[in-house]
Amino acid sequence: MEILTSHILYSIHGGERLLVWDIATGKSPLHICDLQSEYQSRVISMIVWRTEQNIGVMGLGLANGNLLVHSLERLVVPREDDLLEIVSKFQKNV
Repeated sequence: MEILTSHILYSIHGGERLLVWDIATGKSPLHICDLQSEYQSRVISMIVWRTEQNIGVMGLGLANGNLLVHSLERLVVPREDDLLEIVSKFQKNV
């Protein structure tokens, strides 16, 4: 059985932008979602959970009353890539 680990992070900035990062590949976000321009609202709450099928899900509650549900990316790499080592390399590049 191969053990996998993910290096994907999500960050919310000012409630208006959602950024997706892969810290194993660099210091620039993979994707930027401008929630203010796309949904005319901002994030006021967030929750993350795992489904019965072991899929990560993120729910974003918006100020306009809408709820966005996002299936989290399943981008994984083999376990031999140590997460602490990747973070250390990332910090040196910042």
